[in-house]
Amino acid sequence: MLGITVFLVNVSELCFFGLAVFDAILALNRTKVMFDVNYPAIFDYILQLSVWLLAITTAVISIFGLTGFQFSDDFLSVVPDFSLPWEATYEAFSAKYGIVCTLVALLCYIVIILKILYDKSQTRHGGLNILEKNILIFAFIKFIGDLVCALSVQLATLAQNNGGDESLVQKFGLASGYLYMVVVLCLPPVLFLALNK
Repeated sequence: MLGITVFLVNVSELCFFGLAVFDAILALNRTKVMFDVNYPAIFDYILQLSVWLLAITTAVISIFGLTGFQFSDDFLSVVPDFSLPWEATYEAFSAKYGIVCTLVALLCYIVIILKILYDKSQTRHGGLNILEKNILIFAFIKFIGDLVCALSVQLATLAQNNGGDESLVQKFGLASGYLYMVVVLCLPPVLFLALNK
């Protein structure tokens, strides 16, 4: 039973890692559309291919036991297994990569919002309508949640790599994981229902 749990956590880790990357790609694509930027589609394909290669590489190192999770009796949950050779490096890389992807997406959406506001000011229609406000509120809260999650994982990794108390690091890492699940799974539908009642 524990083998299945650890395997599923490894798979979910890959999914959450890929989610941040694909959010950034989607934001870049939306920026391209909003600004009518014409560049060869090969750049989009290369970016998407690099993400898939990164995901496959991550899956391979996880399958071969170079990174992964272990069951912790102290927390009745799974925690990163820092005894594995590449786990500390992988945790540091994925945390930093998640922050970069979240910031790229946030920057793209800020630029898009500024363009929308500029276009509205040029057409004399003034402020945003309620639907636009709801979309912007949703995006802002979601990105803040993503950024907080990525930063919390980064802090747990930094504490682990700098000799922090292992029990405290595991508790913080576990809390970061739960926070990330709430932000990814619960926050979007709750925000949607709250903003579109």
